[in-house]
Amino acid sequence: MITISKFLIFLVSFLIMNNCETSQTILKQRIEKLHSNVNNPKIIWELLAEDRKKDMTEEEFIKYFEEHNYSKEYKNLRFTIEKINIKGNKAKVKMRFTGEEIKSGLKFDEILYDYWIFEPNNWYIETGFRTE
Repeated sequence: MITISKFLIFLVSFLIMNNCETSQTILKQRIEKLHSNVNNPKIIWELLAEDRKKDMTEEEFIKYFEEHNYSKEYKNLRFTIEKINIKGNKAKVKMRFTGEEIKSGLKFDEILYDYWIFEPNNWYIETGFRTE
């Protein structure tokens, strides 16, 4: 016979697990949006954490981005999510990037990390493209 306390424990566990899966699904969508639009500064600005936006306006960011967009030096850029580790409102995302350098023709296959934060109602990028 199921007691009320066992039922409540089950219900709370189910809700927590469901919330984690929903949060991870939302994060995956945001990661895909960022890396599928790596040459679009307006979308990147939209996905930046508020702390990253505090020192410049959107217009300043777009100008800086257009002058320093290193992704234009590569072709056939692809990414896959290897692992997502969520702790509280922070996430570390391990990704594999492949592509080819335009000038040299050298191909690459690298593991890089993005760091995300859950701010009001969504995930936002804190720091991206880090090696470890």
